[in-house]
Amino acid sequence: MWVIAGTLLFAVLYSIYILLGFFFPHKSNKEQSKEVASVGHAPTGQALPNSPKGTTPTGTTPNPSRPNFSTTYRIKGFLELSTRRYVVLEDTNNNQRLINPSFCNSRGLDMICDVDNEKVTYYTGTITKNGANNDDKRITK
Repeated sequence: MWVIAGTLLFAVLYSIYILLGFFFPHKSNKEQSKEVASVGHAPTGQALPNSPKGTTPTGTTPNPSRPNFSTTYRIKGFLELSTRRYVVLEDTNNNQRLINPSFCNSRGLDMICDVDNEKVTYYTGTITKNGANNDDKRITK
């Protein structure tokens, strides 16, 4: 009986320890040493406490890396030929291009494909008045 009570107490205390570690993570020794080494300096891309809003420390640049979305292609659908499956892309002139699904992440309308160093989704590409993407129900002026 004491063994069961001890095991139960250990399990409860260990569970609390794990939950606290999840919600309040401990700083590693590397993170603490970086903080000590950079006294008076903000981490890269962050403003110093007394600096105006929207500025960064001297010598650092904010992280402007945003996905480069395609203005040419959009995902049109899929094509299955016997044992092969392709993602069909359409450009602004209604030309279609087949790519391997391994270039794409996610599924459904959230799918993003990497083509020619650009991100292609169902919503990328441009719509022209005459010709391109005629099947769209969007209004263009």
